[in-house]
Amino acid sequence: MATVSARPTALAASGAIIGPARDRPAAVPSNQEAPNLKTLRRGSASLFHARPWPFYPLLVGSYFVLFLYSVNLEETELADVLPVLAIVIAVIAVVLLGLGLLMGDVRRAALVLTVGLVALLGYGHAAELLAGRGIGRGIQQIGWIIVIGVALLAVWRIGRWLAPATRALNLFAVVLLILPLAVILPHQVELAVASTPGRTASVAPDPAPSADAPDIYYLVFDRYPGQRSIELGFDIENPLYDELRARGFYLADRSHANYQKTTFSLNSTMSAELLDGRGRAEEVLGTPDTSAPYSRIRNSNVARFLKARGYYYVHVGGDFDGTRTNALADFTFEHDITSDFGSAFIESTALPGILRRVGVAEAANEGRYEWTTRQLDLLEHLPDRPGPEFVFGHVLLPHPPYIFGADGDFISDAQASRTSRAERWENQLKYTNKRLLAIVDHLLDRPESERPLIIVQSDEGPYPANLGGNTGIDWTTATPEEREIKFSILNAWYVPDGRDIGLYPQISSVNTFRLLFNAYFGTTLPLLPDDSFTRQNPEPLEFPP
Repeated sequence: MATVSARPTALAASGAIIGPARDRPAAVPSNQEAPNLKTLRRGSASLFHARPWPFYPLLVGSYFVLFLYSVNLEETELADVLPVLAIVIAVIAVVLLGLGLLMGDVRRAALVLTVGLVALLGYGHAAELLAGRGIGRGIQQIGWIIVIGVALLAVWRIGRWLAPATRALNLFAVVLLILPLAVILPHQVELAVASTPGRTASVAPDPAPSADAPDIYYLVFDRYPGQRSIELGFDIENPLYDELRARGFYLADRSHANYQKTTFSLNSTMSAELLDGRGRAEEVLGTPDTSAPYSRIRNSNVARFLKARGYYYVHVGGDFDGTRTNALADFTFEHDITSDFGSAFIESTALPGILRRVGVAEAANEGRYEWTTRQLDLLEHLPDRPGPEFVFGHVLLPHPPYIFGADGDFISDAQASRTSRAERWENQLKYTNKRLLAIVDHLLDRPESERPLIIVQSDEGPYPANLGGNTGIDWTTATPEEREIKFSILNAWYVPDGRDIGLYPQISSVNTFRLLFNAYFGTTLPLLPDDSFTRQNPEPLEFPP
């Protein structure tokens, strides 16, 4: 038997493997490459030289972003869309190049990626459509698995049809993208032509408010029903109206919103004019800012009027793009910077469901719950400060989703599935009442001479239960009772010195600050007709007598 020398040979010292030839790995000839390296190099060389080059995944991803924007034009600003679009395009580009490098063919990689994109980005839209036809999530997911499997099999076997398929898909994606752009571009042109930047009134205002000008709290509780709405549409007792009366509030019990959605309603109220320009008083209120969907809220006539008279502006906005923040405010509460559009886009994909299933993401609507809870806590404990103060609060309660129990506990999707929608709505209304009255009681706890003027108002009412959550209803064809349920709003005023400022039962939200400014600042703004409209129809809607 041969012996092995304890002294390392030059070969061993060099790091070469010593042993029988059969145990050594086969050497790779110098003119051949390892398979993985060869694939990567071939993929790298073909990334930008493939003909035709598959750009359609970028357009498919862009389509889903722009489609969502095109169906929410009146409630979304372009500035909120562009970052989402840029991120989607960047992510798709990186994944496409990475897959092309790994697969050795960017055109085949584009097909695989597009199958995944359609499944990921189209999942929420398809789920909503199919759920309306009674097809449950479980069946939908099985269907998606089958569709993805068949699509990937077709990609694998496409062979010589790869180049023609790429040309066809490039063309199809261009046509697909034209569809939302055909809606978006005319809207942007119309907005640019009609827009005007907001300006304070050209007549120099009195720099100081009148001696008796009170602090003003304008608290908007989204979709809070008016008393007539409760009577017609919901079989429950709601004690809030009597509770407010007992605290000295005047309730305008025949009050209506002027428009059916938050965006339109608050734009009108905060500019103190109707959206078609009726009631414009530039010499008193200045020029309304019409440069963007939310600009009449974010740069409002009302806030500019009060700030010009020495008011300190506290803005406590809701989890809604229009009121989330405000550049005019001296203090702004902001819990989260994610735009409504960004959140809506993410929720329209399969991503949240996947992340929640693996325990990575928070429960659905938990962010809204945290925002609203912190917002209510702040409103309840705002300190009194010297000098006149204007506080604007927009609380998304009892607006859905119905995630608050009657005692304020968080209601998860699993818990919600065990109760009816009507029960969840009633519990959220009870919690809203509890927190609303706590805020009011905190303000009324001040010495009588220091109490603020408080307006508790809703921007719109709830949707009638018989419509099943259909938010796209044409209110010109709805019944008068359905309109009453939707447009009847809470409109309660506490006037600290008990003076008669001209309140009346039918006062609508557009006249809120016209009446207030006349009473406390000596303006002579005529009150506008207390009519309600849809955004597209200038004719007033009719309500039951």
